[in-house]
Amino acid sequence: MKYVVSCLVACLLSVVVADAQADTQTNKTKNTQARLDASSRGTDFGDPRSVGDVLDCACDSPFTAGDIVVSIVNNSKNPDIVAGSMGTVICANFLNNVLVEWNDISNGGAGGCTCGSSGGANYNQLWWVSCADIEVAPTGACCTGTTCTVVQQVVCDTAGGTYLGDNMSCATTPCAVGACCNGEFCYQYRDEYCTSLGFDFLGDNVSCTGNPCLPLGGCCLNQACIQLTQEDCNAALGVFLGDDYPCTGNPCVEGACCIGDNCGSLTPAACASIGGNYLGDNTTCSSSPCAGGACCAADNSCSSQIAIDCALLGGTHYPGASCFSDPCTPATGACCTATSSCVVVEEAICLLGSGTYLGDDTTCDGNPCAPPCPADVTGDGMVNVSDLLSIIDAWGGNDPSSDITGDGVVDVSDLLEVVGNWGPC
Repeated sequence: MKYVVSCLVACLLSVVVADAQADTQTNKTKNTQARLDASSRGTDFGDPRSVGDVLDCACDSPFTAGDIVVSIVNNSKNPDIVAGSMGTVICANFLNNVLVEWNDISNGGAGGCTCGSSGGANYNQLWWVSCADIEVAPTGACCTGTTCTVVQQVVCDTAGGTYLGDNMSCATTPCAVGACCNGEFCYQYRDEYCTSLGFDFLGDNVSCTGNPCLPLGGCCLNQACIQLTQEDCNAALGVFLGDDYPCTGNPCVEGACCIGDNCGSLTPAACASIGGNYLGDNTTCSSSPCAGGACCAADNSCSSQIAIDCALLGGTHYPGASCFSDPCTPATGACCTATSSCVVVEEAICLLGSGTYLGDDTTCDGNPCAPPCPADVTGDGMVNVSDLLSIIDAWGGNDPSSDITGDGVVDVSDLLEVVGNWGPC
């Protein structure tokens, strides 16, 4: 029976202790929230020192009820209050002591305020300290999202913000975020945080829309070069030259590109990528510059060249021709000189001597340069009796071969021409 009673007593005690601990924790949470609510009565948390009454009964009035303070020493009478402990000023007394509701103690308990009121405070968290042992907690910029407020760190932390440091100002919009690049991945971070991670910050308010962290490169659009991402270049139906490819010198200008005898209009880079021969910016394929053939130089030497290279050498190009057929040896033909002699020479030489060129591959056989002999009616090179008989046979007619004078009738005048030119032509 004793054993049963002992068990019941122990159980009841454990329940009471648990309830007391729960009440203490609940009160601590409520009081912390109450302090934060009081601290946030102004705009964006406000200035905590504007909350409550000035404690003019102690410490030459440096504190105000509601101030958030920090202990600057280890308290000699309460080991739970150490340098750095924080709490909220409640009231003061004429002994230059300040009653503080400390955040992290539960072994307190005090009262007897001369100025200020301890009403609503958690009794177990109250403890008197000397004015010299505390100071108002420093404030600094606190970022909650992109909103910046100047508050104590504990207020900032409780509100879920990011405390940027004591005495930090909101004047330079330190809470603004921008695109932060980790390689090709983009995040919206603050500048300081981005750089602390070793990433690249692109600037305040720069958006990650479109992913500005993707590398840029030259993109050819209508022979103009623009720096774009490969994705944007493809969407614009451009030709992407590669990541970090510069637009210096406009690499998008096109020209004729020879692949064997085939010609296409390409950029220098595109032509080189397929092993082509780029003929130069703005050159065209209209004159078949890639066609192979024989190229005859000024000295009549022959070499196999494409048309454009032959032109650059100052030669004459013969598409499809081979040097084996000796296309560069100049043609010759019969040339009649001013003295009616005949020679076989090049046309240019004939014309240079004021001769008459009879055509390529003509010869001097039959003396094609002899002067005309109209009295030689029979064409045997002699004016003789056979021509006389031909005139008589055609007498009175208009046979043009016998009408030597060309007056439309074969008569005595034609007969006299034969007599007058008698002999060899």
